[in-house]
Amino acid sequence: MGIPFGRMAGEIRKYIKKNPLAAAGDTYAGVSELINPYEPDPVKRGILSVGVPVLGTATSVATKGFDLIPQFMELAGTVGQEAGYPETQETRNMYGCAPLLNTDNYARLLLGASNSPAIKQKLGRAREFCGEAIKDAARRPRAGGLVMPVR
Repeated sequence: MGIPFGRMAGEIRKYIKKNPLAAAGDTYAGVSELINPYEPDPVKRGILSVGVPVLGTATSVATKGFDLIPQFMELAGTVGQEAGYPETQETRNMYGCAPLLNTDNYARLLLGASNSPAIKQKLGRAREFCGEAIKDAARRPRAGGLVMPVR
């Protein structure tokens, strides 16, 4: 029993037609990997520039394009920090867990990026932050009891 490559290609074509923004994001990932200044090895840069968008497109097809949300959130958080915008509790909560949900980070690790220790450190910080955020949310008082329907 073989893999139905024709069917998979058809799904990718339909995905690109329906989600041009997510497809553009996957293309951008390939270009950014090609010009990545943190990757000194040009061969590895080439591998990442092909592998990250391919894995990103597969993830996008599987999630119907919803993987774009954590990618955008991580990018917005990074750009905001570099631009010097003040960090508040709300922005920290919004952007703190994004690296854990961004599948491109895992694709880079899988493909053996040279900056793997930095990626692992970023994911570790996000994991610690998310754990604290979940604990804080669990400690918040909330309305309890049974809610009866009103007619």
